[in-house]
Amino acid sequence: MRKICTLFVLLYCGYGTAATLSYTQLSADTFQLVLNNDVPLEVGQAQSSIYASAIKICNGKKPIFGKYSFDSLEPITKVSEGSSFTFNQAVKCTDEIEAVESRKKIELSSAQEEIIKSKAKIMANEYLSAKEAGKYKSAYEMLGSVMKNINEFPAWRHAESEYFEDSLGKLVSRDIWRTTLYNNPENSPTPGLYLAVDYENIYEKSPIHCGYIAWHLPTADSEEFTVVREEYGNITTDILKKISKDNLQATRKQLGCRAF
Repeated sequence: MRKICTLFVLLYCGYGTAATLSYTQLSADTFQLVLNNDVPLEVGQAQSSIYASAIKICNGKKPIFGKYSFDSLEPITKVSEGSSFTFNQAVKCTDEIEAVESRKKIELSSAQEEIIKSKAKIMANEYLSAKEAGKYKSAYEMLGSVMKNINEFPAWRHAESEYFEDSLGKLVSRDIWRTTLYNNPENSPTPGLYLAVDYENIYEKSPIHCGYIAWHLPTADSEEFTVVREEYGNITTDILKKISKDNLQATRKQLGCRAF
């Protein structure tokens, strides 16, 4: 009998709503991803939302999207209060060398790559700093069109301000510890460069806050960095007191924190 292991990952999509992404490993290189969201999405929007997570799940291999299905209480193009949406996506992880390339890699020198990664790191800090300072309009303008189409600014601002003020408090320190560049990846929603910026923050109310921001850059010479995905989680001071030292590392790993 085939053994199926399921892991659950809580995430915040940056859409003004909380979502849950779970994935089941069906074999060594195949997974079933399930996105549950309060807001109905178009198929392209849902696939765009889970692509960065699929890259991480494949752990160095290339995610290839297969069959998908969805269930929604409302028509998929209609966003209404009280609606719900479940999206199922089959994913196969394959070695890039074995994949059939229909997209050419964007030519990048080592120096160009480092400049772009450095810029993405700066942009990530600016994006987080804007939200921490209550400059939500500035942060919202950094979002890509897909994320803006899902939630209008008032709803997005309300969710962000509530989270930062009630759950996090003031910033104590920030560590942007990794920036990974993906060059025109196969099956990505839009051609170009994708950069995942991993960070860990310490806030007054939450001593552990980890996540990543996925940026899209159309070309190597472009300055149009846009946020296409954001995931993060936090542990408040009260909850941290209840976590044993033996379980803390596993909890940090689940949130995407840096390993120690």
